[in-house]
Formats: sequence, structure tokens, C-alpha cells
Amino acid sequence: MYKFRATIQPQTPRLRLAGALLLALTAAGLPACDQNDPTGTDAPASSAAEGAASSRTVAAGEAVDATGATAQLINAGTFSYPVNDTISLGGEWNFSILQLGLGGIGYFRINNPNNGENAMEASTNGPGRAVQGMAYGKGTGGYFVSSGGEAVYANTSNGSAVHGVSQGSGGAALFENTSFNTTKPALWARTSQGWGNAAFFEKTSTSNPYPTLAVKNSGGGYAGAFVTSSTNGKGVYIETKGGAGLQVVGGSKNAVVRTPSGAKALYSEESSEVWFTDYGFAKLDHGRARILFDPSFAQTINPDEPYHVFVQSYGDAELYVHDRTTVGFDVVLKDGDADAEFSYRIVAKRLGFEGKRLEPAPWVDRMDAQGGEIP
Repeated sequence: MYKFRATIQPQTPRLRLAGALLLALTAAGLPACDQNDPTGTDAPASSAAEGAASSRTVAAGEAVDATGATAQLINAGTFSYPVNDTISLGGEWNFSILQLGLGGIGYFRINNPNNGENAMEASTNGPGRAVQGMAYGKGTGGYFVSSGGEAVYANTSNGSAVHGVSQGSGGAALFENTSFNTTKPALWARTSQGWGNAAFFEKTSTSNPYPTLAVKNSGGGYAGAFVTSSTNGKGVYIETKGGAGLQVVGGSKNAVVRTPSGAKALYSEESSEVWFTDYGFAKLDHGRARILFDPSFAQTINPDEPYHVFVQSYGDAELYVHDRTTVGFDVVLKDGDADAEFSYRIVAKRLGFEGKRLEPAPWVDRMDAQGGEIP
């Protein structure tokens, strides 16, 4: 069994990959030439892991066996297929071609449009990689093009189907749509079975001030759209451990309601402090009413902080608020109907946010001045 390694130089007739494969497969049955055969050029071994196999330059019509000897081949062009062989030699590479010129090394193509098989397939049943592409210059480690189906299809039963890692200044992944004739997204994440997320973004560094996910739109559309198609679906869930849950710069927060005359945008009321509000109706009893906080509402506010109470009478009565406590307050008749109905509004500080008031947002100032990304 031969372990094949060839180096293709610009001045040497370039071997087609099919011919290179033939060199390795047919050399075993041919007489071996001297190791100092003039058709070869000595070259240092590329790594000790390649064992006894030579890394010398191999000319057209040569193959290298496990001892480094070369064998003359009778055919350096095409070969019959299918080729099925088993290699039990150790070392890092069992087949290797080094191109020192500008051309390609391997080309795999199926020219039958009705053939659904793979042009090239690599598999491993161990912990290593089945396919690895590396670019040490400014090139691309892997480039996949499709005129119909997916350019890349990744499937896994355990672990990540696609794992992108950046160890330098570049991004781990870039998805770009350059066509003007498509409405398809540059990145589409979908979960069709199970309970997992369609997409998950995580930043594990505690010192990185930049967003886990940043979305930027230079056109007139939305920077982000969240849509649920089920009647009980939900739009956006935001959770923090005390920081701002949602901050809108230069715009408004709206609730859009469909009406018979068209959808209408209703605007959120903004405040200089963090308040929670509750509303209710009540009725005087002999000129007085005791209002207690709703227990659920009371758990969300700090009743030890001063809170507001606004009352509105629905009868001929003048009312005022008396005796505010941590559990409620009294509404008392000053003049008028002693049994009048009224409504009230309570505005209290949110628990845990009592000291928040008109906080600075310096990151917006930096963004405006530098025009950079949001930190």
C-alpha cells in the first residue's frame, strides 16, 4: 500500500486530481525506482507525523511508497471508477497534494442534473474533523455556491451543526444578501421540532460593554420585526437583573390597535421617575371610604415611599385624601353627597427603583459623536 504525497510546481505539468489518485493506487504493482531518481526533487519532510512517507517533489508519472521510494506509473491522466481502497498506514496525511502555482488542486463535479448524490463526501467516525478548510492569507477557508438549493447544509444529532469561531479581529460569521431580486433573508433560523430556540445569542464576557445582538437598518424599514402567528403567541420578552429593560432613542413606544377605520398608534406616557399605577372605583359610606392596596399591586411597589392619590367624584361631592399608610388610604367628603361614587388613581414608586430619576445615557452621546455601534 502506498502513501501518496505530491508537490505540483508551476513548471511541472499539473496533475489532475484523478491522475494523482491513480498515481497512488496503481504504484503498488509497479517496479520501484531508485530513491535518487532524477525525475524527483528532494524536499524536507513537512512533519514528523507523516511517518516514513517522503515529502519530496513528485513529477508526473511517480508515486511515493511508505519508505520514500518512487515508482514509475503508466498513466497520469484518467482512471476507471469506482475506486474503493483501504489505507492502514499511520501519519497525518494519506493523500496530499501541494500546489506551488496559481491553479487549483482538486475539482469535483457531477454533470448530471438528475443526480442527487454528492460531488464530494467526507466522513469520520472519530472525534476529528471530516472536512477542514484553512486560509492563512487573505483568502477564504471555504466557499460554497448554489444556484438552486442550499449552498451549505449542516445536520447534527448532537452538538452544533455550524460552529463559527473568530480568534482575530474578524467576525465569527458573515451572512450577506447582495441580490436586488430577492426578498429572502440573509440568515434564516428555524426550529421545526422540539422546544429549542430558533436562534440563541450569548455573550459570556462580563467586561464587554457591547450588545449581544446589534441590528442596524440603513433603509426605511424596521430594524427588527417580531411576529407570532398563533393567537396565544407573544412578541418580545426582555429580562434584566436590575438594569434598563427597554430603551428607545429618538422615537416613541406605541401600542398599535386595529380599528374599523384602520390601525391606530397609541403612545406610551413617559415619566422622569419609575412609577407604577393602579386605578379603581369606590363609593362613600356616610361621607368616608377606606381604600386598601390590591395585594398583588402592593408587592410591586414600595409603600414606604411617598405616593400619589388622585380622586374624581361622580356626584355632587367635594372629596379629599386623608391618612395615607403603607396599606392604603381614606377618601373623605368635604362637602356634598355623602354617598357619592368616585374613582381613584394610585401612583407609587416601583420596588427596587426608588432612586431612579432622569439617568444620564452617555452611550447615546458617544454614538451620536462617533457614529459607531451601540455599546
